[in-house]
Amino acid sequence: MLINEGTCSIVIIGEGVDKVIYPSIDKILNIVDSKYELVYIASDRSKQMTKTGYYQMNEKDYKSSSNIGRALEEVYNNLIKVDKR
Repeated sequence: MLINEGTCSIVIIGEGVDKVIYPSIDKILNIVDSKYELVYIASDRSKQMTKTGYYQMNEKDYKSSSNIGRALEEVYNNLIKVDKR
C-alpha cells in the first residue's frame, strides 16, 4: 500500500494490479475536516456494518467490496452526517 501525502491518494498494489481507492480522499476532505476525523468515522462505520450487516445503500450500488471502502463511500455520498463543532 502506498500513501502519497502530496495528493492524498491511496494506491493498493496486489496481484499485479494497481487500484485507486474510490472515492478520492481529496474529495472526502471537503466534507470532513481532517484525515484523522475521516479515519475515525470510517473505522467506526465499518465496524457497525460488520456487526449489524446494515448498509445505507443497496450492496450492489457500492463500488467497494470492503466495509471500510463502503464507509468512505457513505461519507462521500453524505449518508453519514458529520457535525462540525
